[in-house]
Amino acid sequence: MGWERAPRRIDDVIGETLPPARSALVELGRSWARLVGPDLARVSFPARLARDGTLHVHCADATWASELQLLEADVRARLEAGLGEAAPARLRFRVGPLPLPAPLPTRPSLAVPDDLRASAEERARAISDPALREAVARALAASLARRRADDRTGGSGGAIR
Repeated sequence: MGWERAPRRIDDVIGETLPPARSALVELGRSWARLVGPDLARVSFPARLARDGTLHVHCADATWASELQLLEADVRARLEAGLGEAAPARLRFRVGPLPLPAPLPTRPSLAVPDDLRASAEERARAISDPALREAVARALAASLARRRADDRTGGSGGAIR
């Protein structure tokens, strides 16, 4: 049977079925952050590799597109350092869609003990706006609960003290 092979990532399978230029673009997209650095990767992403070897890069906004166009030689040098001869000869930066960023890791929510809830409500009591007072009290209670949990486990949650 042909099903005994180990499972493979779908993007690996797709990359193998694409024409070489598209496959190169898939690989470039996978390694973009490593090649250009996390700061530039947050505001740019390779979108298209033209037949003449020009890499068209989407940017978060016009300011970044202009800035990166001015830094083209530096970005190209980073790509050459990581890709060697496979690096694109030219770069063009344009405003365009970027992939969604990976979600930030979240910490599990904690149950807030009654004593901390009461302490938070007392601290927020001076706020005249009822909705704001309640929101501040909830946030403060959660922060105090996180601090207590971190104190017990040796963590550093940055809670309000």
